[in-house]
Amino acid sequence: MESARRLSPHLRLWPNSARLRRAKGPRLFPAPLVYAGFDANGTYRLFVTKDGGDSWSELPSPPSDGQLGFNNVITVGPYNSDEVYIGQIAFWRSFDGGTKGGRNDYHVSPPVESNSWTVLGCCLSDSNPFRKNLDLHGDLHAIEFAPYGSFVPSPSQIQIVFAASDGGITKGSFDSTGMVSWEPLTKGLAVGQAGTIGLSPVLPSVTVAGYSHNGDILTVRQLGFSDDLAIMGGDGFQSSIDAQGLTLYLN
Repeated sequence: MESARRLSPHLRLWPNSARLRRAKGPRLFPAPLVYAGFDANGTYRLFVTKDGGDSWSELPSPPSDGQLGFNNVITVGPYNSDEVYIGQIAFWRSFDGGTKGGRNDYHVSPPVESNSWTVLGCCLSDSNPFRKNLDLHGDLHAIEFAPYGSFVPSPSQIQIVFAASDGGITKGSFDSTGMVSWEPLTKGLAVGQAGTIGLSPVLPSVTVAGYSHNGDILTVRQLGFSDDLAIMGGDGFQSSIDAQGLTLYLN
C-alpha cells in the first residue's frame, strides 16, 4: 500500500481502501501510462495517468461489482493502451480506456452498446455477442495475456488471456471480431478454498470444511481411504463439530 501512496500526491487514497491494483499500458507514450483502480469505501474508483504520475484523471462510472477487498484486478491489452480489462466478480473489457464510462447491457432490447464497459464472463444467462462456449467462473484474482511470440496468431485466435478465479484457471482466446471463447484448464483438478476446518474431538478420522462456492464437505478417512461428502451448496465458510463429535454446525 505504501508504494501505491507514492504514486502521486494527486491520487488520494481513501483510508479504508482495502486493495489497489495498477496496470501499465504498452509503451506508446513518452512517460508510462498507468491505470489505478481501488476500493474506496465499497465503490470502485478508476484513475489514469499519461505522464508517469505527475497528474491523474478519474475515469467515470467504471464497473463496481462489490467484494472489492476480495476480487480486484486490472490489466491492459498487450497491443493497445485503450484496451483495459477489469476483474471483479465479473470480467470486464473497455476499448476506449474507460473514457466514456458506464456498462453495456445485452439484457434489454435494443441492447445498450455505446458505453465503455462490456462484461465478457461470469454470471450471465443471456446471449452475449462477445462471448461463446462456457461462461467464466466468478471472482477474478489475476488476468495475464500470453506474450507476443508465444503462439501463432490467426483470425480465430489473435490474443490469448489467462484468468485466475475461484473456479481455477481459464484460458480465453480472442478472435479478430473481439469475441472470446473460454476453456477451463483445471480439468479434473479438485480445488477447494476452505475458509475454516472443523475437527472432531472424539472421531479423529472425521473433518468438515467450508469451501467458497463449493459448500460444506464432510471428509471421513478410514482404512487408507477417504470419502468426501457434500453437505450443502453455495458459499461454505464456518464449519465445526461439537465436543461429542456427533453434530455439525455450519454457517
